[in-house]
Amino acid sequence: MSAENKIVKITKDDSTQATYKQTAVVVTEQGSTQTIMENEGLKTKAVRVGDAVTDLTVSAVDRAINAVKSKAKEFYHSGVFEPGYAAERKDSADIARLGPLVTRLATEFENMETIVSEQSYPEQVQLLTGYKKLLVEQINVIDTRAHFVKRLS
Repeated sequence: MSAENKIVKITKDDSTQATYKQTAVVVTEQGSTQTIMENEGLKTKAVRVGDAVTDLTVSAVDRAINAVKSKAKEFYHSGVFEPGYAAERKDSADIARLGPLVTRLATEFENMETIVSEQSYPEQVQLLTGYKKLLVEQINVIDTRAHFVKRLS
């Protein structure tokens, strides 16, 4: 690089703030470059440092904005803002806590259906009608218990 012919002008907002002569460019082992300037005053150095800090700040803010936008898109597409999302999550958690009990209840229901299906059709009608009445009464007990617990809490 010819240092004698290289004139560098520092500009910001289309106005020239300083002019100086570039005398050398040093490349470090990490690959970064450092420009050595002749006739570069303290004011020019301060302007260069200020511009570097401004560029770094703008870059960091842009990265943060992009990260927030990507997270917002993820939330939007995940259904978090859909009506009923929180209720569905709560219901799912409640059902998960009851897991083994619900599984056992479903197994007993299927066993009962198997036993009923082995009977004659007129007997199946009577057994299923009685079983339905039993289930309705159990639902009433559950509703009453839930109401009682809500009143206590």
